Amino acid sequence: MTSPRTYAADLPISMEKIILKCTQKSPDRRYGNISELLGDLKQVLVHPDADFVKMADGSLNRTRVMDEREVNEIKHARAPRKEEIRSYEEPEEESEEEEEEDGFLNPRLEKAVTIGGIIAAVIIVAIVVYLVGNVFGIFGGSDKKKEKDTEEPSVINTEQVKKEQVSMIKVTGMTFDEAKEALKKIGLGIREAGTGSSDEYDKGQIMSQDVEEGEKVDINTTIYVYISTGAGEVQVPSVLDYDSEAAMNMLRDQGFDPVRKYEYSDTVASGKVISQTPSGGTPGKKGDTVTIVVSQGKEAVAVPGVLNRPQEEAVNLLTQAGLTVTSTSTEPSDTIPAGNVINQSIPEGKYVDRGTGITLVISSGSSKNYYYCKAEISLPTNAEVVSADIVLTASNGTQLQTWSGVKSSKFPYKISCGDIEDCDSGTIKITWHLADGSTSTQTDNVMFTKQ
Repeated sequence: MTSPRTYAADLPISMEKIILKCTQKSPDRRYGNISELLGDLKQVLVHPDADFVKMADGSLNRTRVMDEREVNEIKHARAPRKEEIRSYEEPEEESEEEEEEDGFLNPRLEKAVTIGGIIAAVIIVAIVVYLVGNVFGIFGGSDKKKEKDTEEPSVINTEQVKKEQVSMIKVTGMTFDEAKEALKKIGLGIREAGTGSSDEYDKGQIMSQDVEEGEKVDINTTIYVYISTGAGEVQVPSVLDYDSEAAMNMLRDQGFDPVRKYEYSDTVASGKVISQTPSGGTPGKKGDTVTIVVSQGKEAVAVPGVLNRPQEEAVNLLTQAGLTVTSTSTEPSDTIPAGNVINQSIPEGKYVDRGTGITLVISSGSSKNYYYCKAEISLPTNAEVVSADIVLTASNGTQLQTWSGVKSSKFPYKISCGDIEDCDSGTIKITWHLADGSTSTQTDNVMFTKQ
């Protein structure tokens, strides 16, 4: 039989195969019962373009091809008697198949038979569809259902029943329950046909409908919809070591929402991507946020001042600032106590890269020698003293200290002088003021004690 698609090019493949199966010459190659036919017709309603119809294998009943001589003999043979017809045991199906395959039937007659078969199949299918519609309530229902409808509130608007058709509304973007409620108000049903990923509609929303918005449709028609499972999964691209802007553009182009942060890095050049979250190759969905961390290069830190600070304290301050004390040395200092910092290799306040090394010079103390002098002075025994003036002088001629107008009552009188630099001796000169108004002078050598 000629394919029905010859006369209806847009006929779905499943419907074509149902027609071909219904019009097979051999009964054992047609549907075995109405249940099989109904099952395939239900499938057509949901998946019209799917190839699911099972055709019987006709390889066991192939027709024998006759040669030209045998065909001519049949054409010129006399009509058989009734007895011969009864005794003829070859199956009628094989004869019909011989005629069809041999090709001696009138082409017009063959075309007419084909068209007639298609018409008959369409009528059969229409009847079956109507029956299926009644089973599912698409075309109203039985008298019993109508009686039940009079007992329960009708969900169909009276005005819509009179019109018999309504304009389809847009249900994409709604949830299934929202769409069901909206379609119920205009007398339409709804059924889920399947699911699929969508970049436009969120998970759980209707992503497509089989009847477009504004299209006229009969009341009680069931609308088939597909539900979104959310955006499809895609791999997150790796942008490590990319320039910051290039990484942002790549992520945007692939549907992600990039976020940029900055960190200092001792190993990655400034402006390059240090890391990303989620990492490259991770499954994701369009619209997901991808955070990239961009290098600012080495961090610049200010050098703290540590002069005249104890060594331990100075090292702690520099370490906390992100610097490294690479070495220390010692030098004598007359101004900085021993153990304190005399000098730092990078001056206070200068900005350098984090991790920069710095050297310190620690005081070993003064290189000078210091002395002190302590002495006790007594009154002379051979004169009456009223008061005295005392002068302490170093051996290098430096006058160290004086005590003037010391009353005689304070003797014996103690003197003390310290921090005598690099001098270990000197003299004490005393001028005595006597009772008769005269004066006398006394000079004594003295040795200093090292501090």
